[in-house]
Amino acid sequence: IFLTTSDRSRYVYFGQNLGENGWQVNVNPGSPAGGGTTIAAFSGITDNGNHRLRMVADGETVEVFLDGVSGGKFAFAVTTGIHVELGAYA
Repeated sequence: IFLTTSDRSRYVYFGQNLGENGWQVNVNPGSPAGGGTTIAAFSGITDNGNHRLRMVADGETVEVFLDGVSGGKFAFAVTTGIHVELGAYA
């Protein structure tokens, strides 16, 4: 799941990088490149089955959830013009 501004100057990407560092977030500004930041709370979830992902933005941060469990809050100081993208990358 990708929350972003229209110019992509700010974003939070939350997903699973199967076979590498698992469940992760990439944040811009912050950690926009590379393998992202591993979410320790989800380190034991290594399967590629069905999961429920949720992101809750409050104007300052985005909290990420996997199957109802919080993985933490990450900077995202945006209140308008938020775009949501869903995708799979290989």
